[in-house]
Amino acid sequence: MDRVAAASVRLERADDLPAILEAAFDAFDDMLPVIEAQQDPAGGAFTTFVMSAAFAANGRDAVLFAPSLPPSASRGPIADRPGCGSALEAATALAGLGRLLDLRLTGAAAQAVSPGDRRACIDGARQARRLVSLMAGAAGQ
Repeated sequence: MDRVAAASVRLERADDLPAILEAAFDAFDDMLPVIEAQQDPAGGAFTTFVMSAAFAANGRDAVLFAPSLPPSASRGPIADRPGCGSALEAATALAGLGRLLDLRLTGAAAQAVSPGDRRACIDGARQARRLVSLMAGAAGQ
């Protein structure tokens, strides 16, 4: 849960387009190990978490193509990172981060000058909304 919380703080503090893009890229990337830790075929939310992984990866990839994404953004393979507690805790945390991603990327799209940046923000926000929809259902929100 710490990585999701840290990603939220970083995204909240991002103050310009490159910083928002980098924080969004990292946030989507940080969601993946949390989601993957919940992909237990015996669990009741298996399908939800599998589909959410695709939305998180698609959001990360959408932001990856933004012209203003700083070259320092981590673009390597996902390192082994611990997941979090229960499926409910994970879904609640991921839904919150997804809402923040949608808000920040939608705002960034409205201010982006470059069509490439605008498209990356719009596409990333759309993937965040899809993820929120799934996670909110799993969390009972």
